Amino acid sequence: MAPNVEPENEPGSGPTGVGSPLPLLAVALVVGVYAMAPGIYLGGLHVKPGAEIVDHVVPGVAVIAMVAVCLSSGVRSVAVMAYSGVVVLLAGLWMVLTHIGLFRQAAGGQVSWGPAGYHCSTATLVFLVGLTWVWRYRRGLSD
Repeated sequence: MAPNVEPENEPGSGPTGVGSPLPLLAVALVVGVYAMAPGIYLGGLHVKPGAEIVDHVVPGVAVIAMVAVCLSSGVRSVAVMAYSGVVVLLAGLWMVLTHIGLFRQAAGGQVSWGPAGYHCSTATLVFLVGLTWVWRYRRGLSD
């Protein structure tokens, strides 16, 4: 048996035996980059630049960092995959919570739905990727 491979896994099946984690990590990488986009291009909203760093760039970097952690571990450890997913989920939760006010402003007609949707979509995607990640590797949370 190869080192760092759990006994119940076949080689190439991923850390939980449910298939390769590479598609999830690829999606997470794209979503992490997309999450940072409003920090670069505001899309017509007038916000404090520091807020965009905290609300978009930091969570995006966290997602990309967790992808790097998983890839550097050889994507064989269920615990590493699970706890990395928790970090991504928390980043997504942070983004969702910091964008509730923007959603309310759009609902009240104070800002256009286009820019608000663009900003809020990044939060929603990071949260959903984190939720999917944690659900898929939840077994590693009890290790």
